[in-house]
Amino acid sequence: MANNLTDVAIKTRKAIRYSLIFLVLILLLRIILSFSFSLYRNLVPEPTPEPTISFGPLPKIQFPKQEVPKNINYSIETTTGELPILETQANVYFIPKPPPTLFSLDTATSKAATLGFTGKGTEVSSSIHQFSSPKTPATIQINIITGDFSISYDLSQDTSPISSQPPAPEIAVNTAKSILARASSLPDDLSGPTSHSFLEIQGQSLVPSLSLSEADFTKVNLYRKPLGKDYPSVTSTPDEANVWFILSGAREREKQVIAAEYHHFPVDEEQLSTYPLKTSQKALEDLIAGDAFIASAGNTENVIIRKVFLAYFDPVHAGTFLQPIVVFEGDNNFVAYVPAVIQEYYGAE
Repeated sequence: MANNLTDVAIKTRKAIRYSLIFLVLILLLRIILSFSFSLYRNLVPEPTPEPTISFGPLPKIQFPKQEVPKNINYSIETTTGELPILETQANVYFIPKPPPTLFSLDTATSKAATLGFTGKGTEVSSSIHQFSSPKTPATIQINIITGDFSISYDLSQDTSPISSQPPAPEIAVNTAKSILARASSLPDDLSGPTSHSFLEIQGQSLVPSLSLSEADFTKVNLYRKPLGKDYPSVTSTPDEANVWFILSGAREREKQVIAAEYHHFPVDEEQLSTYPLKTSQKALEDLIAGDAFIASAGNTENVIIRKVFLAYFDPVHAGTFLQPIVVFEGDNNFVAYVPAVIQEYYGAE
């Protein structure tokens, strides 16, 4: 009996020993396989899917019309001394156009009232109506179809907004977002970076001010959030978003907005398609050939390019597409945009 128990104990210990060895071998094999797969993927990356090109030929990007400067000499002096290698394809997003309805005017009137403009509206054009503030010399022009609007305050009739120190940038941003939220005009994709500047009155103009203490107003820009592979959105004016506010430090809400522009159309992030992109070298060749939009010409005919990157051009019209561009930035505030999608995938003008 004792021998039988001894044999059982020996066999049990062997079974446990072999089981532990087996488990260790399995773990080692799993680690080896995982490391081998990672190494393989690093050496042989997974092939990029072919571009879907679901929208067919794209409309050409509607940059503002301009006379492209001639005889500009370009040189590349990036941090590496070379042009970067850009992605071979990028998403293109559809921007739905709000359809006109029987209630478009009522909706615009309600939005104007929410923003403090409760005066009777007057028709400026078939799509633009103007409303006034009952308490201040301020007006709003609003597109009754798209919801775009422009606000202006006549300081020649009331200078009281100047009497208070303008808001700090972070407060100004929060104020602008709060105003838009009240008017149901703060969609999810209007959550990108913000920028600010200080302004002061000189004569009949607003000019940049060096600091908050010397300024009369604070201007804030609200940009679209990055899309695709975190590509930023840019506009035709590099230092100004399609949505901006000039704010005073007045306590009265109706005196806070001195001027504002709102031209924003949410993208449909479910309706997207990938398109092949130009190389940075081809984009540079297009720039040299004048097939570009010079957003800021700088002050020289000899442009030194310091930075080249992909971005999205944020249009001011709905019913189009949010398309990638190649951005060239250089000395003396030079900024140029080149459509990034390969030329053959654009339709006629």
